[in-house]
Amino acid sequence: MTVGPPMASDEPSLLSLPSNVASTPVRALNESCRKQLALHLNPEKDTLENGKATDWRGLGECCGFDCMELDNFALHENPTLRVLKEWGKNPEASIGRLVEFFKEMGRWDIIEDDIIHRRIEHDVKSFMEAEERRRVIEESENGMPKYAESDAIVKGDVDGDLEYFDAFVCYTHSDFEWLRTMMFEMEKKRGLKLCIIGRDLIGGTCKYSAISKLIKERCRKMVIIISQNYSNSEECDFQTHFAHALAPGSRSKRLIPVVIEKNVRIPDVLVPITLLDYTKDDLIEWFWGKLDASIRDTKTTAAQSKEDSTVTEGNFNIHKLSNEELTFPVQREGTGPSGPESDTVTFASSSDSDSVMFPSSRKGKGNSGIFKIFKKKK
Repeated sequence: MTVGPPMASDEPSLLSLPSNVASTPVRALNESCRKQLALHLNPEKDTLENGKATDWRGLGECCGFDCMELDNFALHENPTLRVLKEWGKNPEASIGRLVEFFKEMGRWDIIEDDIIHRRIEHDVKSFMEAEERRRVIEESENGMPKYAESDAIVKGDVDGDLEYFDAFVCYTHSDFEWLRTMMFEMEKKRGLKLCIIGRDLIGGTCKYSAISKLIKERCRKMVIIISQNYSNSEECDFQTHFAHALAPGSRSKRLIPVVIEKNVRIPDVLVPITLLDYTKDDLIEWFWGKLDASIRDTKTTAAQSKEDSTVTEGNFNIHKLSNEELTFPVQREGTGPSGPESDTVTFASSSDSDSVMFPSSRKGKGNSGIFKIFKKKK
């Protein structure tokens, strides 16, 4: 049997897959896509004139399996799934190579199958997002997160000054109506500043790296809206686990779980943390006040922090200084100056503990209060 390529068509096919999709490992394909391929490949087909099989055996031959291995695959209920599973262990097994095999086998029906095309694109997108979430969480646990290259990740950044928030809100789009109520209560009525991804994140950023940077560096707290929809959201799961991986000693003060539906499963990482329950009618009159107090449970709000962020004549920004970057000249109480006399920052530590708090002051403006904790450099 001779099978040639179809006539040119404007319809999408596997030959038009972007390079990043073609280079994705075959293991990215979900069960539904694999079963769709099996519907084409499991039935026995005629061989090509060159003797190459065009069914699952032909795919197995292209993948490099010998006759004995193919005979063993034939014993399985779905031999195509078995071939894809075993070949997927090969580091060179990519979606692009799979498409090349279909061309060699003359299986243009598979290449032009719109259902398979859409499922491959969907599976690759999900796979890439899952890989990025895994990478960001892994890097945060190892203490070396790699953030988006640009500092401009939210709308407020485009004016030059970085934007900071009182709380990052972890939510699903299905719960957006409840979120609107929360935004009105917290922002309009109480003056807090919330980071809402759908509203604040700008385009052109590396999504999960930008989110991790916002949670770690730009938001003092994180409000987690827990519902049935939350339980099924991979994005919410990523955000919660990333925040949980930060600063184990302070995570209970940073995370604020809010339950908005009854009979929902609380994620294991949030079980030890006190919940705010919106479902209890007898407590609803105090709910918004408690949420407000939970978010404000620090020395300053985001607006005050941004106003007081410059603490020396050199315009050092407190929020952009990590432990290792706290190198500007300081004066420690009782130990004498360690830098120029003109320096305006002093530590206010009275013990040898691992952390110190210091007040910031600007010349002519006085002390703005203790509002940040850094570990002392060893």
